[in-house]
Amino acid sequence: MTPADLMPPESEWPTFVSDWRMSREALEAIAALLCERRPKSILETGPGLSSWLFFRYAEQTGADYTILDHEGEYHDRWRAWCAKCRFRDQCARARPLSEDGYYDLAGVAVPVCDFICLDGPIVSAARSGEAARCLLRAACDPAGAVIIVDDANRGGESALVAWLLESGFALTAEVADGTFPHRKTAILEGAFNRCLT
Repeated sequence: MTPADLMPPESEWPTFVSDWRMSREALEAIAALLCERRPKSILETGPGLSSWLFFRYAEQTGADYTILDHEGEYHDRWRAWCAKCRFRDQCARARPLSEDGYYDLAGVAVPVCDFICLDGPIVSAARSGEAARCLLRAACDPAGAVIIVDDANRGGESALVAWLLESGFALTAEVADGTFPHRKTAILEGAFNRCLT
């Protein structure tokens, strides 16, 4: 298995809204990480074109892969896309964002994972940083994990990266978008300090 084996075919790129999908550079970096680290359990919030990598990897390795999304329209579109591509449906659904913008994870079973990809309102919406921190504390394998934070140049995402750095993780890469250089995807590795677990 090589990183190229995991990348989505060109025919699938137009399926996703261009200004929302993860950059090609970030996808290539994640594909390389999957092949190098060989994670056993993956969690993704805000699924999209990046999910192609994770599905392909899970199919080839038997790794567990869980998708968490909150928005009904995109959740349903994603399930239909899974069926079209003959991917196994592993979409979990969080409760909708509450009126104050909080990403509500009540009642969501959070798996313990060694590879986590965060994107979407769980990081960027008002108060959602709190939900992202709770999710990470519950989901991160105590032995260590890789954490991807897309759009790390934005306020909520940047604050989450700073919190992870204070909590015991190291920033191992920051991947710039080749089309929109101000957009960056942060890659962190490590484990939480014991006082936070």
